[in-house]
Amino acid sequence: MGRLDRVHGDTTVSHDGHNWKSRWWTRAEEPGTTGEWGVWQDLGIC
Repeated sequence: MGRLDRVHGDTTVSHDGHNWKSRWWTRAEEPGTTGEWGVWQDLGIC
C-alpha cells in the first residue's frame, strides 16, 4: 500500500499481506495499527 493521506469510509486496501476495509474516513492511519475497534477491519489474507 502506498501512502494514503485520506481514505473515505468503506474503502478496501491491501497492506502487509491482508485486505483491510475502512469503517469510516481516516487520515494517514496505517491498517493493522488501530486495534479491534479502530478504523480498519481486517478482511483476511489476500
